[in-house]
Amino acid sequence: MKNNKKLISIGVSVLVLLGAGIFGREELLDLLPQNQEVTQQAPSSQTSSNGLQDPSTFYQNNSAQINTLAQMDFKSGDNAIYQVDGGKSTLDPDAWSTNKVIYGDLDSLNRTTFVTAFIDQKNLGKSEGRDQQVFKPTGWHQKKVGNDYIYNRGHLLAYTSSFNLDIDGNYKQGETGSIDNPKNLATQSAFSNQILQTHYEKLVRDAQKIKDNKVTYEIITVFRDQELMPRGYWLQAVDTNKTLNFNVYLFNVQPDVQFNYQDGTSKIDRSFKAEYSFE
Repeated sequence: MKNNKKLISIGVSVLVLLGAGIFGREELLDLLPQNQEVTQQAPSSQTSSNGLQDPSTFYQNNSAQINTLAQMDFKSGDNAIYQVDGGKSTLDPDAWSTNKVIYGDLDSLNRTTFVTAFIDQKNLGKSEGRDQQVFKPTGWHQKKVGNDYIYNRGHLLAYTSSFNLDIDGNYKQGETGSIDNPKNLATQSAFSNQILQTHYEKLVRDAQKIKDNKVTYEIITVFRDQELMPRGYWLQAVDTNKTLNFNVYLFNVQPDVQFNYQDGTSKIDRSFKAEYSFE
């Protein structure tokens, strides 16, 4: 209230000086406090000026579900795929307005957050000839079990679904996919990436191949507290042709391996099993 009275007083004084001809209009405007506002700003909108969801509100709006998933413990022998909300997406296909990807900012621990993609046929590409990945996401401790690497630099949005989009997610003809973007990479088990997530990525690409079909696809890395390796990946997608509708949580686990999610290290445990069913 005191600030409002002060601003009113200043405004009256400016009008008096203007009427007296002592100062010109531009000079008097410079006397007004530029870093104060007469009214409180409206809360952040849930959509940006181009009709897409505002990244500043996204994580807050989904925090309850993210926290629930983060607290789920995977038990050896369980299905590594959990159907969220009965497996049906809560995304709105009508939110699609233009080819665009929103890459959520890294958090205070440099961990990935989310990716929301509005994509179609124009964003399809091939994996052949892509550049090498060198970025090391949080929790990265590569090693082999036998002859197989157990860690992947997992793309939130698949490389082959991100063509003709620049590193900021804006449509740009000729761009060849998000390959080494820190906002799009997290430490993922080979099992979670190559067996589980690739299944859903194929569903997304198949929907993209349909002429004039619009796909809305969202990927969230789920961390527990201050841990550096994700506990899992929350994926959901819909399309305008109604051929695509899923909502799943993929546990970030590896058969024969136990992960320390706090720092991403691991140890061999031949008794640890992970099953999967896409139904």
